Amino acid sequence: MPSDARVLPFEAMRRLLRHGAYPNLTRLLRNLHESESAEMLVQLPPGAQRRLLERLPDRELAAAIFTYLDESARTALLPHLSTAFLVE
Repeated sequence: MPSDARVLPFEAMRRLLRHGAYPNLTRLLRNLHESESAEMLVQLPPGAQRRLLERLPDRELAAAIFTYLDESARTALLPHLSTAFLVE
């Protein structure tokens, strides 16, 4: 679970993702540093991680968050990502 300072954004991220509110999710994540978003992302199950990255309307933001994942998290997530996401 994220630290206390990130519980509110993390819970908001989970809720928005669950409801498919990707424009709102984009706004939330733009207000955080990509490294903070990456830290929260790894707290989600792999399927939710994939959905967030692949469906986020801001492709540059999704790519930036992916690059801030540590190597083990990127390696674990790679098999779940679509080829389309990886080549964009």
